[in-house]
Amino acid sequence: MSTLRFLVVAGRYNSHRTSPQVQQIRSHVRTLASLQNRFLDTSLKIQTVFEATTTDEKLKIYALYKQGTKGKNFKAKPPPVDFEGAAKWKAWDSLGNMSQEEAQQKYVDLVNSILLKAGKEPVV
Repeated sequence: MSTLRFLVVAGRYNSHRTSPQVQQIRSHVRTLASLQNRFLDTSLKIQTVFEATTTDEKLKIYALYKQGTKGKNFKAKPPPVDFEGAAKWKAWDSLGNMSQEEAQQKYVDLVNSILLKAGKEPVV
């Protein structure tokens, strides 16, 4: 990590003395931290309604969670007789090169829609 990036992340630059580029980096870091917090919160909250979700929703939740935490699927395809493993692999692999941040945002959006449908409070 470069020294400048470390100092920005560590909060050692005062915004009134920083360049617009540094301010933009700081804003991006705050946005990512907020997204990661919401991602973690929704991953805990989905457990309260997980059994009420459809198989299709469960596969989407799984795929977006894996993409959001691991990135692109580089795992070997499971054998066809492993129906559940093959379905999960296919769902994750279908996301291709989607960024982890985009997957996390889509995960939060999907889980929030499921929570609302179940009459629960969404994560904000």
